[in-house]
Amino acid sequence: METAPTIRHLRTKPQHAARCGGRKGKQGAGRTACAPADGFLRHSFLPLYGQEVAPKEPNIEWDFFASLDRVVQEYNLKAVDFTGKPYPYNVLLAHTRAQQQLTAMGRGITLSVEQDDKGDTCLATTERLYTGDTLYYIPVVPLYRLLKDKKKKQTAELLLSVCSYLYRHAGVPYYRNDYEYICNQLEYIEDWHTEIRESEGDEYAQGILAELSTAKYYGDVMQRKLHSPYHLEQLQQRIDIYKPITEMEHEVLKAAKKACKLLQDYPDANLFMHTEVNDPEGYDDEVVRAQQYISFVAETEGALYNQMEQMINEEFGNCGVTEMPTLTKHFDRNYLSDGATLDFERRAFALLENICYLLNNLP
Repeated sequence: METAPTIRHLRTKPQHAARCGGRKGKQGAGRTACAPADGFLRHSFLPLYGQEVAPKEPNIEWDFFASLDRVVQEYNLKAVDFTGKPYPYNVLLAHTRAQQQLTAMGRGITLSVEQDDKGDTCLATTERLYTGDTLYYIPVVPLYRLLKDKKKKQTAELLLSVCSYLYRHAGVPYYRNDYEYICNQLEYIEDWHTEIRESEGDEYAQGILAELSTAKYYGDVMQRKLHSPYHLEQLQQRIDIYKPITEMEHEVLKAAKKACKLLQDYPDANLFMHTEVNDPEGYDDEVVRAQQYISFVAETEGALYNQMEQMINEEFGNCGVTEMPTLTKHFDRNYLSDGATLDFERRAFALLENICYLLNNLP
């Protein structure tokens, strides 16, 4: 996994680490010289019947379309009448058309048909935010250094307010808390290198332990600042008085405005309220938890971080699935719309990426 993001230009969209390769092949054969009848082009073919989509019994056809009506209302889709088509093709056509409209929304929503033990059928939507192979690790030591620069006091305080929001409201874990994943990783590294230093007097181990001591000290200092409600209360005022000059400062202001708007729109939301494993079977001991790839850390450079990142990547590489923001809705007879979406998560992860970039690239 890559740390998000340490080498990314401003105002560019995040990209996946992997990309599709080009396909090599020969050009297709030339077209036929004669023109086919245009009636073929105007003909609409029915889709192939698929048992994984269409219900098995025709007597539940009514349940399907009643559930589809609820989906149409929930997502403001365009209803299409397929009553002139025979079962099960009317169901397949309706499902396909609804899925196309949901896909066009760009929210990663999939539509499925579910049937319980009683034979009742309903549609369900699953909305996912794919987080990719990314470590959303926010470094606090660079922010500490910036706070000591009197010429950049306003920038530092604005970033501090944003990080306070991420810590106090969005729920980003902090590496100095005993129960957090990063804290456990650092304890393991400390025990390991303490043993090496005592038995062999290794200079590399000495350096790692020195970095750990620094990470602990400044981590405790910054945690007290982030925990204090004062800096979050000052967010709007700091935005109002901030006068950016450089491109980086303009990006800081944008990030602060995003955080402020998120707090206003979702005062009680956090990053983990909709996290689920993208696998129905589950892998209790082989899951990358969201609290593991999202965290405050001391720094994202140096020997200590490099070793920790290597350990984490090895551990995650042995995991089969990853937790990600996921929202499932079952449109059965008892469904009542609550308006829930993954809008908060989309905006919050974008903010995480912004803050990681800014703190990793401070001048």
